[in-house]
Amino acid sequence: MRSVLSALCLCFLVCPPAFADTKHASKTLYLTFDDGPSERYTPKILDELRAAHVHATFFVLGYRCDEFPQIVRRMHREGHELGNHGYLHEDVVSLSRSCLQRDVLRTDHSIYRASGVIPTFYRPPGGHIDNQERKLILQMGHPIRMWTVDSFDWKARSTQDIDQALADKIRPQAVILFHDGVSGSRYTAEILPKLLSRWKSAGYAFGTLK
Repeated sequence: MRSVLSALCLCFLVCPPAFADTKHASKTLYLTFDDGPSERYTPKILDELRAAHVHATFFVLGYRCDEFPQIVRRMHREGHELGNHGYLHEDVVSLSRSCLQRDVLRTDHSIYRASGVIPTFYRPPGGHIDNQERKLILQMGHPIRMWTVDSFDWKARSTQDIDQALADKIRPQAVILFHDGVSGSRYTAEILPKLLSRWKSAGYAFGTLK
């Protein structure tokens, strides 16, 4: 397993992936979901994405991949991109270099065991990272992808909170942060059909971070 990971990481370093893969790059949105998979919310979100024929990028936690591998397999099977979000959602700046390296590799292993694929992208928990950690993760073969628009669903108390957070902030090439593994994800699942319909009506296409 380690040899497989090392070879793939080397490949990513030599041939880094492009930002996104879509033929409608001029007016494309990139939906991303953090902190899952959740047995309670992720299947509902996957149902809505499948109904709308939309693919997204899921930045998953390693321990949850170990707990719900069948959901991770479904993500991959239905065409979604899987990203590394750390094993336990720890602040990477507080970790030593060796601990961070083990954390990233452990999460890679969990995703691989569940889905058979090695994740390309990494997103630090909470979006907190400095240059030292950034350099290490890049050396490990993981381009780092943040977001440009925050839905603030992690603190939402209603679907209206998410709607208001996104109002007037959607632009072509926006990378939108949602969550599928927090309590506010219930509102994300509820409002997602409305958002997808609205954005499609406005002429947007959807891509994954590839």
